[in-house]
Amino acid sequence: DEPVLKATVPHSIVGGIQSTLPLAIGSRAKSEETSFDGLIDDIRISLETLGQDELLLTSEGLHPKTVGYWKFETVPGILRDSSVREQHLVVSAG
Repeated sequence: DEPVLKATVPHSIVGGIQSTLPLAIGSRAKSEETSFDGLIDDIRISLETLGQDELLLTSEGLHPKTVGYWKFETVPGILRDSSVREQHLVVSAG
């Protein structure tokens, strides 16, 4: 019930960030050096910056700008993407 905290850090990066590595949740792609040991709740990735009232904390579910939405629940499936893109997750060997 606490308000969302926000931190602002000045930087010069405004775009052009690309990677050949796959998206990794809870670890670093192609690295066995680090891994997350904890719980991860819903993750939603959007095409554009969302306003505070559109964030997953206040607006659960699909959004018109959603490109990936993983709930980590038995329904629709632990690794299933609920967005129209259906980018289902896979568990890495690491």
